[in-house]
Amino acid sequence: MKKIYILCPLLFTLFCSNADHSNDQKKEALELNKKAISVASNNPKEALELFRKAASLDPKNVDYINNQGAILLTLKEYEKAIPLFKSAIQLDEKYARGHYNLGVCYSEMGDYNSSVKNYKKAILYSPGGENLEARFNLGAAYAKLKKKKEAIQEFKLFLSKAQPSNNQAIEEAKKRIKDLEKK
Repeated sequence: MKKIYILCPLLFTLFCSNADHSNDQKKEALELNKKAISVASNNPKEALELFRKAASLDPKNVDYINNQGAILLTLKEYEKAIPLFKSAIQLDEKYARGHYNLGVCYSEMGDYNSSVKNYKKAILYSPGGENLEARFNLGAAYAKLKKKKEAIQEFKLFLSKAQPSNNQAIEEAKKRIKDLEKK
């Protein structure tokens, strides 16, 4: 019996020290992520490297994986971004941002059927079941697929939820509805 009592504190100590190490890595990853966000617009390559380091320290954090893909998306390196978004989604099937970004990639590549599928998932998995960016882009993808009725419906849903501060997108949605109704 004494051996069990001696081993238990030892195992507890080992587990706790491992947890502390894990927490330190997560804190370091968070700091790297913050730094990457701050440099992303001026130095996307540096941001990409920082996001990679953050993901290596905390590989289950879908945001760090997604952020790498987002940088590649802005650099128009869609083929490299897609596997990152898919990896994030594999870790968390309901990761709305990953689905949204994957939809953007597919849309930019002209694969509107795949973009529609991902925008729908982004909307489904967003808090409250709403994602205005995805809703607007879903309308645009439907329009590219010549699905006029669906496109108009999505733009109208976007307009019903859009805030007045989003004036430019509101005007664009109205214009697209008007253009679609003419066809």
